[in-house]
Amino acid sequence: LYPWSIGCFGATWVIVPCQEFIQGPDLNWMYTSAILQTTDGGLSWTKYTSPVRSDLLVVAFTDSVHACIAGQGGSICRTSDRGATWHFVTDNVTDASNGFFDVSFVNDACGAAVGGFCMALAIPSFYRPDTTYPGAIALTSDGGVTWRRCSDDQTPALSSVSYPARDTVFAAGEDVLRSTNGGTTWTSVAPGQVVYYVGVRFFDGRNGYVA
Repeated sequence: LYPWSIGCFGATWVIVPCQEFIQGPDLNWMYTSAILQTTDGGLSWTKYTSPVRSDLLVVAFTDSVHACIAGQGGSICRTSDRGATWHFVTDNVTDASNGFFDVSFVNDACGAAVGGFCMALAIPSFYRPDTTYPGAIALTSDGGVTWRRCSDDQTPALSSVSYPARDTVFAAGEDVLRSTNGGTTWTSVAPGQVVYYVGVRFFDGRNGYVA
C-alpha cells in the first residue's frame, strides 16, 4: 500500500512512496520495517532505525512524545523521545509465529495489543474459516514500558482492539471479545458467524462498530 499526501481538501493528491500512513496528536508517522517521521504534513520524511527486523504494522500514541509500534513476531517497540530512538520492549508475550495487528491506549498508562497468526491475517487468501489460528493479547499498565501476556491456546486470532471506557475493551477477529476488567478476562459477544471481523471502533462509551 502507498499513502497519499493530500492538499486542498482532496482536490489534488500526490503519491508518497511509503507503505502506510497514520496521524498522531501533533506528528505524522509512517511505519513499515523501517520507521519514518514527518513534521510537515507528509511532504518530507525522516528515517529512524528500527530495533527489530520484523515488519512493523501499527502505531499508537499515548501523547506527543511517547508511542508504541507493533508488528510481526510479537514485536513491540517504544519511543520516549518523539521517535528519535526506539527500543524493543516485549519478550515472551506471544509465540514467535504470531504478530500484533493493533495497539490501543485508553490513557497514557493502560493499553492493549492484539494479533494472531501472521500469514492468515496479513494475507486474506491464506485464511480458512474451518481452521483455528492462535491469537495474542498483551496488556500494559505503564505506558508500554512492559507488557504481560493475557492470551492462551484458546484465544482466537484478533486484528483490532478498542476501548469504550477505562476498564471496558473490545477485540475483534475470528470472534468479538469483550472485557470489563481492563483485558484480564474476556467473553465472546459475537453477533453472528462471519468469515472474519477486521476492525472494531467505539467513538464513546456506548456507540461503536465492528466489521
